[in-house]
Amino acid sequence: MVDLVNAERGKVGCSPVKVNSTLTKAAQDHSEDMAATGTMSHTGSDGSSPPTASPAPATAGAPTARTSPTATPPRRR
Repeated sequence: MVDLVNAERGKVGCSPVKVNSTLTKAAQDHSEDMAATGTMSHTGSDGSSPPTASPAPATAGAPTARTSPTATPPRRR
């Protein structure tokens, strides 16, 4: 997925992104927590949230869709 994203970024002159293993682990742990508790939430069962569960530099751009004036609104299924 990262290779595909970087290929598209390269086409428009953007620098590549790279995987952040700390953020990846936090996301995996949160996914497993939601699966175990049968919930879908930004808040973990222990009360953690993205700003407290991941390192600050990794969350600098989040949540982009909510804050960007040019972002396309997320689609509902």
